[in-house]
Amino acid sequence: MTNTTQTYWDVDGVSLQTYAFNIESLGGDRMKPPPFRGSDVTVPYRPGQKFVPKVLDANVVQLGMWVVGTDEDGNPPADPGVRLQWDQNWRMLRKLLFRVRKEFVLTKRWWVLEETLVEGGVVVDDLPRFGSYRLMTARALGTYNGGLVPTMNGEARGVFTVDIKLNNPFFYSDPIEVDFSIATGGANPGPTRTIQVLGDDRTTAIGVEFEGPLTGAKIENHTNDVWFRYNTVIADGIKSSVEVHEFQARHDLDGTTYKSAGYVQHDGDPFWLVLEEGENELALTATGGTGTAKLTYQPGWF
Repeated sequence: MTNTTQTYWDVDGVSLQTYAFNIESLGGDRMKPPPFRGSDVTVPYRPGQKFVPKVLDANVVQLGMWVVGTDEDGNPPADPGVRLQWDQNWRMLRKLLFRVRKEFVLTKRWWVLEETLVEGGVVVDDLPRFGSYRLMTARALGTYNGGLVPTMNGEARGVFTVDIKLNNPFFYSDPIEVDFSIATGGANPGPTRTIQVLGDDRTTAIGVEFEGPLTGAKIENHTNDVWFRYNTVIADGIKSSVEVHEFQARHDLDGTTYKSAGYVQHDGDPFWLVLEEGENELALTATGGTGTAKLTYQPGWF
């Protein structure tokens, strides 16, 4: 299969930008930020309204596309197979995009300035390069939300739009790992580590893995004063994990894994931990133990 651009989009690994079918819109709807949910508050006798922070809502991305009667490398079949090839291409696209019982993985690619990625902790050696830019890849879960009505321009060329709903409005790129040192004895605020968080907005796609011995391990983001503490004893060599976005904590005891979200104490935000886009100052403390911790986060992009 020949892709017509390095920044091609795909669905479950199937490119949407070939010589047989392609996305014709370079910008527009698929570049827009998601809408937000929430309203400002009107206070009696107070001029104007009181601002209330908003929450990003589900987003609908519209792709303008065309499909022609060639194979994916642009080779037309012998007459009279052009129309038959168009039918085959259209049925394949419709089957790929029209799903009402499950989500599919929508992947996009774009160029990012290399120095920005290095500051954010991304290993860039394996990323394709164009001058001082590197090719980023991010994925979202999408579902069919409308469209797929072709308008024919001749016997074997049709144009159409397809609306794809992203219930979680973010495209997430590959995870980035951050290792921490321990400050024991309940040190507050403890040693901090400053990291540059990539993405277009804050992210809660965060996982933390603790390995004992640790007691009362706490991770705090001093940038936004959001923190959580894992209120249990993690024995030497035992691992415990906290998945922030899923509100899940798992403690491995004697080789048996069980959920233990009740051990998590948190403050500062409904989520247990939040990383803001840009600079964040993080600290890891514990009331006892000399174990280790590893934080993994995924940048969220529009």
